[in-house]
Amino acid sequence: METASPRSESWNSERIHHTLHYIMRNINERPRVYISLPMAGRDEKEIMEEIRLMRQAAEERGWEPVDPVEVNQGLPGGYPEKLGRDIAALLRCDAIMMGSQWERSAGCRLEMRAATIYKIEIYGSCHEFKNFQRMIQEAW
Repeated sequence: METASPRSESWNSERIHHTLHYIMRNINERPRVYISLPMAGRDEKEIMEEIRLMRQAAEERGWEPVDPVEVNQGLPGGYPEKLGRDIAALLRCDAIMMGSQWERSAGCRLEMRAATIYKIEIYGSCHEFKNFQRMIQEAW
């Protein structure tokens, strides 16, 4: 009986992704999750409260949260520059967590699309925090 060598095994994107997660955990780095939530037309207090809840949910599960307010804090630029920094931050994360009513925000939809294209794990809001990649793929 012939045994398969590691080189003959299929290295699809899912296997590579899970291998990278394993390596990260073993070098004492927490996986990072980008927090995506609508901001336009919302009160700052409401935004910060949702970010607080989402950060708490991520931290409780061992994730390091990355939020758009933190990413752009103190940096110049308008919407295009801020959204560009947000996408760059997302691409350095292992997952994205979508805030309430994300589908109503063009910026959140763009972040969702980037996560889908780059095969970043997608999670629902902090109230769900479960993988719903299949649902998103069916929606596209």
